[in-house]
Amino acid sequence: MGNKYAKTQRGAETVKVDKPVTLAFGGGLYLKCSPAGGKSWVVRAMVDGKRQNIGAGSLTEVTLEEARAEALRIKSALRAGRDVVAERQEAKAQAVRAVTTFHDCAMTTYEKQKAHKEWRSDKHEANWLSNVRLHMAGIHKRPVADVRSTDVQDIIEPLIAAGKRETARRCLSQLKLIFADAISADLYTENCPASKAYPRGLVKGKAKHHAAMNWRDVPTFITLLAGRKAMAARCLQFVILTGLRSNSARSLCWQDIHLDHEEGPMAIVRAENMKGGEEFRVPLSDAAAVILESVRGHGAELVFPSPTRGKNGEQRPLSDMALLVMVRDRMDVKDAVPHGFRTSLRTWCQDSGIEREVAEMCLAHKIGSTVEQAYARGDLLDRRRAVMEAWADHCTDAAGKSNVVALGSRRT
Repeated sequence: MGNKYAKTQRGAETVKVDKPVTLAFGGGLYLKCSPAGGKSWVVRAMVDGKRQNIGAGSLTEVTLEEARAEALRIKSALRAGRDVVAERQEAKAQAVRAVTTFHDCAMTTYEKQKAHKEWRSDKHEANWLSNVRLHMAGIHKRPVADVRSTDVQDIIEPLIAAGKRETARRCLSQLKLIFADAISADLYTENCPASKAYPRGLVKGKAKHHAAMNWRDVPTFITLLAGRKAMAARCLQFVILTGLRSNSARSLCWQDIHLDHEEGPMAIVRAENMKGGEEFRVPLSDAAAVILESVRGHGAELVFPSPTRGKNGEQRPLSDMALLVMVRDRMDVKDAVPHGFRTSLRTWCQDSGIEREVAEMCLAHKIGSTVEQAYARGDLLDRRRAVMEAWADHCTDAAGKSNVVALGSRRT
């Protein structure tokens, strides 16, 4: 077609094209038309020596008269040296910031963390969400752009005052992560308020250690524990004999147990069930193997299944509380917790003259600097096996290596 059209509102509305064209309406104002019927105004101008088309709105929303007025405003702003495009982008960004709440940003960060599998377990993920829900509720509905360092202090200081320093540390870390993402998305234009409030992080308080039993008292404790029929008692015995963390032991499946391994009986704890996020081979003493045989058949997959099943009848691992209740309530021991038996083992190693390197590896602790770890990649399995057998001999000295009361009727 010859692109004949009237430079009027009616002409703009009725003109039809069979290919994308840009029609001039005078004064640098143009109408971009598509064969599908879409039409939008643009202002053509020179910016920094280059021709640019600056949008002035859709024909369905902006009349010719309004578009011409906008063209004049844009030309005037450019003559004054203003960056019209940047101003528009900032105006749009401000509009987005005005309606984007802190909770929106927190959930965006949560989804990002979840997609990258940043949490070691479902418990860590639940704790992350719990901190946002419980401790950051006061700023949930606030535009994230309005949050200041004083708001961060209002979250952190009450936790410190309540003696919940570790929770405060985790909340501060989460806040820094949330605001880092908000800054990257141009939703927050200042320095991170969490970093401004605590530029050096939280001053560490006095370390609170897990209550631990003297290693000399462990044999008597295991003697009494062996008389308990509960699955929690068997799991706790296994924790004591192997030095594993509670979660690592409770999460074990039968496919992780290798009693006939060519390098000797062992359990291989999966990376996702280890604090350090790396697979760990655990040498099994004779006493630990006896514990495993005593619970065989109670769980189709899990070594230490909970006596209560899930909503769909599936077996679940024992809860962390099950072991704590066994120590505190069933055994009436008030000055020790399940995790503390790792301290009992480590102190026994120290008092028995076990090499520090081997003792630390028994607890799956990292040894030396990152450079040393890069070169020393062995897990000292054979040396650890000898240590764990000696520890088991000590632990079962009063109880007897096979003094384990059988559990009740088996479940599959």
